[in-house]
Amino acid sequence: MERAHAEWGMGARGAEAAGIGLAQGIGLCLLASAAATPTTWPATVPWMFEPLALILTFLPPLAMLSRPRLSRRAAAIWLAAVMAVVVAIAVHDATRGTPRHIDGEAAFWPPAEVWFSLGATVFVAYAVAIVGIRERTLRPSHGEMFAEASRTFLQLALAGVFVGVFWLVLYAGDQLFKLVRIEFLGELLQRNWFAYPATSLAFAAALTLADARPAVINGIRSVVVALFSWLLPVVALIVLVFLAGLPFVSLEALWKSRMSAGLLLGMSAALAFFLNCATQSGADGQPPAGVRRIAAICAALEILPLVALAAWGLSLRVGQYGWSADRVTAAATMAVAGVAGIGYALAAIPRGAWLKRVEPTNLAVAYVFVLVMVGLHTPLADPARLMVADQLARLRSGAVAPDEFDFAALKFDGARWGNAALAALAEDPGATEAVRSKAKDALQKTSRYTPAREISTSEEFRRSVTVFPKGREVPEGLFEAIAGARDRMNVGCSTTSGQRCTVIFLTTRPGVPESVIFYDRIRARLFEPLAGSGWRLAGEVQGATHCPAVREALGRGEFRLEPHGYPDLRVGSRLLSIDPVSPRGCD
Repeated sequence: MERAHAEWGMGARGAEAAGIGLAQGIGLCLLASAAATPTTWPATVPWMFEPLALILTFLPPLAMLSRPRLSRRAAAIWLAAVMAVVVAIAVHDATRGTPRHIDGEAAFWPPAEVWFSLGATVFVAYAVAIVGIRERTLRPSHGEMFAEASRTFLQLALAGVFVGVFWLVLYAGDQLFKLVRIEFLGELLQRNWFAYPATSLAFAAALTLADARPAVINGIRSVVVALFSWLLPVVALIVLVFLAGLPFVSLEALWKSRMSAGLLLGMSAALAFFLNCATQSGADGQPPAGVRRIAAICAALEILPLVALAAWGLSLRVGQYGWSADRVTAAATMAVAGVAGIGYALAAIPRGAWLKRVEPTNLAVAYVFVLVMVGLHTPLADPARLMVADQLARLRSGAVAPDEFDFAALKFDGARWGNAALAALAEDPGATEAVRSKAKDALQKTSRYTPAREISTSEEFRRSVTVFPKGREVPEGLFEAIAGARDRMNVGCSTTSGQRCTVIFLTTRPGVPESVIFYDRIRARLFEPLAGSGWRLAGEVQGATHCPAVREALGRGEFRLEPHGYPDLRVGSRLLSIDPVSPRGCD
């Protein structure tokens, strides 16, 4: 019996994994209880709470994966090194002064981007380190490294699916019990002291069972790699047609799209992934098939142009608006992708084994990726610090006018460096009154999407809106009408450029007085003049009012009036309107 248990991973390794999983669940449960209202220690100490949360998330699965592959001493050293890096990143993130962008957002747990980026970094480092420690070299075997990475990814994916099915079974059992008026299971599922340990134990069990059947995992891995390798010709052909069509079209539409850089980098990542699947599906460095060999060479040559296009687009945005935290992160991502693009292009040179230079390229990319990600999450290359330094330089040099400067970005994207810069600007005797006022206004904000303080006078309202056509003034009584409709809308304006509102004059029907559209950051409302004096809220403008291009075109008067395509429906005192379907999105 013991032999059978050991064969299925339920012997000493299974008991060890169960102990690790149970400890992880209990630890996360205690952290969740501490973060609940009322907050208790250690949630009251962010620089302690966040490292604990990240350690309890990443270290237990890493220990369960590392122990069967390394000696106890090597595993202990490896896990201690990972823990030191995780703690350093977590302490930095907890103390960098990152504000929450939404009022009431929980400030205890690490932000989602930290979970994701740290998880990716640990995964890549694990794939390199495990093989490197085993082989005692900084240049581990590429085949072993690829096998370890793909096998581990499959194990984690299967464990995640197992946990999902586990909870689905529990919820189905709860519904079944309720049919016979048994309520205890439903109440049990809502308790943290059950949910966290049960989830971590289920994950540990799935990870251990999957690890106990390496032949099965390797078989699945081989099938998955072979299947994905056949997608390479499709992706390579799509990118080839795209690149071939670039000389015959204008790139203006590409640069206008805010997702162009992300799309180009995403296609580069897809090419790299499918290319590696194709290279690994062959045997002894030989090409698996003619069409996939041609596709692999094309893909290796296509990655660099895609990355170059993305970098070109980013450089245009930086030239216009300077560096933001997102652009710094994008530039770092492009640097990693650029290393891959150059390496793969060199690997496509027909010399020696088939795409043999893919192997050192992947190793170099792995090392660069880990270093870049660690740098971005430490003061060395924190995007917020770099963004604040660049934006302040642009403001002081006159490259951007104070009315066009995004002070809110310093507050909500600049972390402690941005807040320190705003405090300095607010008290800087050499700065203009407008700069000092806007800096003070940004410092008072508690949320990025609401003004720092409520507009209370008509004069403040006049200073916080832009009127179209240019030269017109805000009509008398409009602010009072907006303020009187606060149960249905918010004034939502500020004197800072990022929160300015718009008032647009227009005539909705021939022979009637002019109406105005009041535009906040997203929504648009129509106000009509009353017979004597004043204004009333007449309706809401539906459609793509959130699109900047629509707002700008309305301000320039580039619109026309069209009658309703469908009549309204009167149901008692209610009026129903039918809006024709229009294209989604802003492109």
